[in-house]
Amino acid sequence: DAHRRYGNGGEDKKTSDLYLVLDGMSDPGNVGTLFRSALACGVEAVVLMPGSCDVFSPKTVRSSMGATFKMPLLHVDGWDHCKKVLTGFGVKLDSDFYAATMEGSEVNDEFDACSVSSSYYDVDWTGRGRSGGRSQTKTDMAVCIGKEGPGLSEEVREAVRNGEIRAVHVPMEQAIESLNAAVCGSVILFEAARQIKTEYQGI
Repeated sequence: DAHRRYGNGGEDKKTSDLYLVLDGMSDPGNVGTLFRSALACGVEAVVLMPGSCDVFSPKTVRSSMGATFKMPLLHVDGWDHCKKVLTGFGVKLDSDFYAATMEGSEVNDEFDACSVSSSYYDVDWTGRGRSGGRSQTKTDMAVCIGKEGPGLSEEVREAVRNGEIRAVHVPMEQAIESLNAAVCGSVILFEAARQIKTEYQGI
């Protein structure tokens, strides 16, 4: 049972669980690199949406430097299934699930005004610090990285538009339009890991 194996469904606990969702990422080099980063950052599990590449292809395995065989990998059959799995892990979709988008508060006009994107370093990845003071228990967090080129799938874009999940971006200088998907995901994961380690280990 994936719920029992990887998450505790929001029970009272002192450590944070972070999940990585790959939304149809098809480049094996990028997928392997993100597996490697996820393992280094203590990600609980990687959830793979339809369209993701073969995680055991030679290029993916080489790029992951063996992380493919150490990181829990969960395949889901669509967006609804993905939401169900993450909710079961204890992720609150409307506050603790972030999809990586293009830079800017207007998200490059991809989304409407209610879908303002937060910088990755402004997000509270510890799952604490909600309105009204800091909670004594944490909520699990998730970040979604889209496919190279097209980015997020239409289902995930719509979830951002309607406020079902949130948007996050990596600020860049104007000369750069976008980051490689694996670089973007890794930057976000390491900031999340830094915050979690600082919060829960007092470092």
